[in-house]
Amino acid sequence: MKRLSTLCLSGALCLQSTLGLAQNANEAILNVLVTMELTPACEFSSGSTSTAGNIQLGTMDFGAIIAQDGEVTAQLSGSSGYGIRAICAPGVSAKVNLQSSRNAVPSNLGTTRAMVDGAGHSIGYNVYSDVAMSNPLQDGDVIASMVGDGTEKTVPLYGKAFMSRNEVAGEYTDILYITIEM
Repeated sequence: MKRLSTLCLSGALCLQSTLGLAQNANEAILNVLVTMELTPACEFSSGSTSTAGNIQLGTMDFGAIIAQDGEVTAQLSGSSGYGIRAICAPGVSAKVNLQSSRNAVPSNLGTTRAMVDGAGHSIGYNVYSDVAMSNPLQDGDVIASMVGDGTEKTVPLYGKAFMSRNEVAGEYTDILYITIEM
């Protein structure tokens, strides 16, 4: 005669035992089924910090400069180096996407992004996945594709801001929203 007993902890791990009758009355045989499920996943990794559900991947800092006619370039950097860092489980295919940015882009800028100051002034900029900065990324564009092997991958991200001598002094900011899609 066997009796089946199940113990579940946290709804995730269940131990199932079969209580059987042993050779003598003072002995019982207990079997425990131990299971685990590894889910296919990717995550942003080192160099990022998290506050209130938002992950800060780093900063693309164009620096403190005097207004001038021309372009200024920057690269995403974080506490452990340059670029977006991601880890995917072995065999998991993923895309790192530029979802969108926080600020609306005034039509007169001719760029895909805008940094704004507290008074509503804008400086246009574009972001790129290549160091040559040849093709500006649009909302929804794939920055990089990867197949996970359990190690950290670095995805570079570059920026180019376009200015004129007429820009109003102040601190200009924007936020880029990046996603990992599997």
